[in-house]
Amino acid sequence: MYYNVDFMGIEAVSKMITQSNLKKFIIFRQGSPKGSTPVYDCNFTNSNAGALKNFKDWSNNIVQFNPTNNLAYDILLFNNEGDQNDDQAGGKRIDKIRFSFILQAGADKPDQRSHSPQIDIAGEIDKGIRMALLELENQRLKKELEEMELEEEEDDDEPQEDAIGKVINLITEINKSNQGVKIAGDDSLDKNLTANKTGLSDDERSRINQSIQKSIKILWSKNKKLDQDLEKLADLSQKNSFLFEMILQKLRSM
Repeated sequence: MYYNVDFMGIEAVSKMITQSNLKKFIIFRQGSPKGSTPVYDCNFTNSNAGALKNFKDWSNNIVQFNPTNNLAYDILLFNNEGDQNDDQAGGKRIDKIRFSFILQAGADKPDQRSHSPQIDIAGEIDKGIRMALLELENQRLKKELEEMELEEEEDDDEPQEDAIGKVINLITEINKSNQGVKIAGDDSLDKNLTANKTGLSDDERSRINQSIQKSIKILWSKNKKLDQDLEKLADLSQKNSFLFEMILQKLRSM
C-alpha cells in the first residue's frame, strides 16, 4: 500500500510540532468529511512541550497496540486566540498549520505482515502427486517384503537333513564336471572327491564328507537359499570353468 502524505513516522511529525511552536492539535483520519469526530483532540495543553508530549503518548500507544497500523492521518496544529500565558479551550483558532502523516516510517512500501503468503498451487499439486507415488511405492515394497518373508518361512519347513543331502549332491555334480578342481585346503592335490576317480581311502573320503556336512550345516543356518546358490555355481562350473576356477581361487585366498 502506498501513501501520499507529508510526513512518515512519529519522529518526523514530532520535529514538525516542535518547529511550529504551537500548543494544541487535533488529529483526523485522512479523508474524513467536515464535522467528523476527531481521532484525538488535544486542545487542553498550554505549551508546545505539552502538545509534543501528548502527541508522542498517543502515537506510541497506537503503534504499541497495533504494530501494523498504516493509516494516514491529518493533523491540525493551532493556538487559541486570547492570553498567550493562559490559553482557554473554545477560543478562536489562530496560527493554524495542517499536514498529513502516517505513524510507521517506511510504510510507503507494501507491508508483508498484513498480506497472506501466496500459495503455489501448481507446486502443491506436484507435491501431492509425488507423495501419492511414494505411498504406492512403499506399499509395493512392503508387499514384496511380506512375500519374501513368506518364502523364507516355507524354506524353513524343509527338513535340514533333506536340504543337506541336496547340497551334497550338488557338490558331487560340480566335482564330476571339473576334473581339475583341487580339494579345498590342500593345494598339492589335484584329485576329485569321487571314489572311482581320486583313489582316496575310505577314511579320507569319510573325513572329507564329514567336513562337507559340517560346512553345509553352518552355511545353511546363514543362507536358506544355499541350494539355489549352489545350483547356479554348478551351472557356472559346466558353462565357464575358467570363471569357476577364478571364484575358487578368490575364496582360497581369503
